[in-house]
Order: sequence, then structure tokens, then C-alpha cells
Amino acid sequence: MQNDFDEILQKTQSTPMPELGESKKEDLSVQNIKSAVPGMIEDPKEVHQAISFARQLQATRAKASEQEKEFMKNLQTIQEQDPALIKKIKLVGIGIVILLLIFATVIYRNSRDNSAAVAPAVVQKNNATNVQESAADKLKASQNVNDRLRVGNLINIAQLAVVYHLEQKADLPVSATYVKLNENNPVTEYLKDALIRYGNSTGILLDPKDPDFYYAYISVDGRSIELSARIENEDGEYCDGGGSPCIYKKTITEAQMAEMSSDLERYK
Repeated sequence: MQNDFDEILQKTQSTPMPELGESKKEDLSVQNIKSAVPGMIEDPKEVHQAISFARQLQATRAKASEQEKEFMKNLQTIQEQDPALIKKIKLVGIGIVILLLIFATVIYRNSRDNSAAVAPAVVQKNNATNVQESAADKLKASQNVNDRLRVGNLINIAQLAVVYHLEQKADLPVSATYVKLNENNPVTEYLKDALIRYGNSTGILLDPKDPDFYYAYISVDGRSIELSARIENEDGEYCDGGGSPCIYKKTITEAQMAEMSSDLERYK
């Protein structure tokens, strides 16, 4: 192929420029110039001088030489990337344009192949990340629901235990250690009586994840009480102190009981 281009270039460069005398200049009409070099003159009404045509032809030849050099450079690049492609290319009149297009196609194909190799991995990674985030969000939402229920139950149990104590003159259960409210013992019996008397279900003594999680009660002197529950979402609003496990506590002191005594109906 290199030899073909060298032969074309040699023939082009060896073609002698016509000698233009005065009589020839006068005979070169627009029609004569158009028939000699089709497409060089677009407007038949425009009269070109023969000397201008000669210079134009010389400029065209120089431009073709530059394009041929650029073409050979691109051809070498293609040959380095895909040698088999060179065998499929035939030299034609518009070979430069065709090869430039093929060169662009090779670059595009390589770029597309690289993208195709990377894209599935990226998509798969993004999908896996989305699935993990979705599962984590659902877990946190479930934990938050349970934690809100725990806090609400502890507040209700503690307040009704105090109301029962103040209104019925019943002594609060005393225990120096934590007592589980999901077991049968004197503390749970007292709390069940209080809940039933004020129209509440004894089921609220059980944690949403019973028996793995449970509520606990403690009262060292019977003048104040503390109920506690383990919080699931340790990053949530009910785990202010941090730490693991995170424990939420509802405490009613002796002073708070005195304040409640003035308006027991409010806490029933």
C-alpha cells in the first residue's frame, strides 16, 4: 500500500504545469477551465484568470501532499493497533477520508469495549450497595418502631403503678435488684393488678422482642421506682448515653409522686 501511494504522489508531482502564454490566456474561458478541472468553479458567471487557476492547482497539489503525510501517520497508528484491519482496506480515490473514518471507528470500538467491560461491574456494585442500604434502612425503621413502643409502655406502666400506689394505698414492691417483668413474681402481680384496674392490658409488660428482650423493675426503698428496657437502635433518639447495650430508664422519684397525687386522673 505504501508503494501505491508513492506511485500516485510521484505521478502527481511529475505532472508538468502548463505553460501559459498570452494567446492561451485569452483562450481560457470559464467553460474551458470547468471542463479541465470539474468542480473547481461553482459559478459559471465568475471569470477566472488562467494564472489564478494555475496557482489554485498548485495549492491543491500541496494540500494533497500534506494530507497524504497525515494519512500515512494515521495509517501507521491503525496498523499498530489492529494489523488485521489493514488487509481489509482497499485504496480508492477517497481513501484518505475512508481511512480516517476507519481510524475513528477503531478508537470508538476500543473505547466501547472498555466501557462494556467496566459497566457491568459498576452496575453490579451499585445494585449491591442499594440493596444493602435498603436492608439497613428497613432494619432501622423496624428497630425505631419497637423502641417507641418500649418507651411508651414503660411510661404507662410506671405511672399506673404510682397511681395504684397512691389511690389504693398499696405499698410499691421493693426489690434491690432488677426483676424481669416477663416472669411470674410479686412485682409482676402488683403491676398486673394496677393495669387491669385502670383498663390496660397486661400484655404491655412484655417487650416487642420477648423473650430475647424484656422490661425490668427496681425499687430499693419503695418510695421511688425505676423501669428499664434495652433499646435496639443504639444510634436512635432513645439512646442518649450511648454504649452497648443501650438501656432506656423511666424513673419516678418520691418528689414526683407527691406532685402526681394532686391530679391522679391525669395519669390514668
